[in-house]
Amino acid sequence: QTGMGRCGTMFASERWGLEPDIVLLGKGFAGGGQPIAAILGTEDVMARSEMHGGGTFAWTPAAAAGALASIDTILAEGVLAHVRRLESIALEELGPLVARVAQVGDVRAAGALVGIEFVKDKATIAPAPAFHRAVHQACLRRGVFGITQWGKWVYRLQPALTMPEDLFRWSCAAIVDAIDEVAADPPPEPASLLDRGAPDDTGSRRR
Repeated sequence: QTGMGRCGTMFASERWGLEPDIVLLGKGFAGGGQPIAAILGTEDVMARSEMHGGGTFAWTPAAAAGALASIDTILAEGVLAHVRRLESIALEELGPLVARVAQVGDVRAAGALVGIEFVKDKATIAPAPAFHRAVHQACLRRGVFGITQWGKWVYRLQPALTMPEDLFRWSCAAIVDAIDEVAADPPPEPASLLDRGAPDDTGSRRR
């Protein structure tokens, strides 16, 4: 999730000068094509391993070609620099929420991986999952789809690495507007994260 340019470098470890012994590749490695995964390791680690890597449908030519094309695109077309610009936009547009909205505990960004942390208050920084869920619904009404799940309190954004800057800035502005709406009348937080409450009756989810 943090590799293949997502964090503004080919691998997130490069941001902090880390040199991992083993790196697992999947998801973004496929370049949006056929599924493929891989293991990268140092010469020392891999030379001493007796582990056999294989699979029923492993390393098909089409999947390998898709992965190679994805790598070439990321490296050759300025994608990494563009992702770093998206990070700057996220911090510029969303960062001020921390000082302005009591329920925003933090805004973090590493390239095109952005997290907005929601808390009950900044003194205890206790999680605010109900606030999180309300913000997610408010964002959906504005046409922005982030990553959420009940019990979580960090709203996650993973825009396309090539998303136009103006579109991403519009998305951030819509999120700010959604957060302001929820902050004006925040929902009560449950006593426990296990207390999910009833589903929204306005949805089409089958009971």
